[in-house]
Amino acid sequence: MRSSCIMKLTNKLFNCSLFIFIMMYNNFAFGGEWKFPLHLTYVSGLNDVTDAIEKNFTFSDSVTIPIGISIDPYYEFDNNFGIGTSIGPAVYGAGDISFFILPLGLDFRYAFEMNESWAPYLRAGGKLLIENGDLLVDSSPGFTGGVGVEFNRDSNVSFGVEVLYDGSEVEITQPGNSTVSVKPFEFTVSIFLSF
Repeated sequence: MRSSCIMKLTNKLFNCSLFIFIMMYNNFAFGGEWKFPLHLTYVSGLNDVTDAIEKNFTFSDSVTIPIGISIDPYYEFDNNFGIGTSIGPAVYGAGDISFFILPLGLDFRYAFEMNESWAPYLRAGGKLLIENGDLLVDSSPGFTGGVGVEFNRDSNVSFGVEVLYDGSEVEITQPGNSTVSVKPFEFTVSIFLSF
């Protein structure tokens, strides 16, 4: 069973790496530029994960931190549409039992450019979760949708804020051989720098 979890994790990592490689080295004919936002993100659903785990075993959630770092590289075309990926924020819990969850995503976006220096934007896509842990048994992908504002867009380094909904889920073993689905990243709030 452990080897099947490792194979599943390896396949997910390979598929995501292949997609990022293709995106990075594909020559787009539409004009535009790459952007690399680095987000500091608050994760709303981490307590739901620890609550589901506590039903099986005494687990101290004092070792989980609901803040993480993610990188969301994307290509923005000249018409303000964009396509990109997202990696993170990874969350980790440790104690009597431990778990690890890493979201990987693909999304499309559009920036409503107000002037050269700032723009609100929308983005929508999907995420899948790479999960590993003592009581985490599976994950399912989900829809993502977010809104944000980016400032200082006419410079090499911009910054902004974003709120995102993520419908991806993990399944956690419960007493009596049942499972419960939890959305660990259901709502996130982040601030970011974009290079």
